[in-house]
Amino acid sequence: MDAVLNQFSSPLFLWQCFVICALAMMIVALILVARNKHLNLFNSILIALIIVLVPFFGSLFYFLFNKRIKNRHAQLQA
Repeated sequence: MDAVLNQFSSPLFLWQCFVICALAMMIVALILVARNKHLNLFNSILIALIIVLVPFFGSLFYFLFNKRIKNRHAQLQA
């Protein structure tokens, strides 16, 4: 048991941290897409599929362009 606990691999640890962060970002992004009232059903489903199929980059895409989506919706209503 001590041999297993004493073997620490920093690349494996970094990879695990990356995967956990990607999963957390994906869950938060999916919750925000579900709550976003500025998106219609088709766009919500499309963005959710992108987030699920490409978790890290899909979530990053949503977080980066979320304000543009809201601003665009506000411009169309004005």
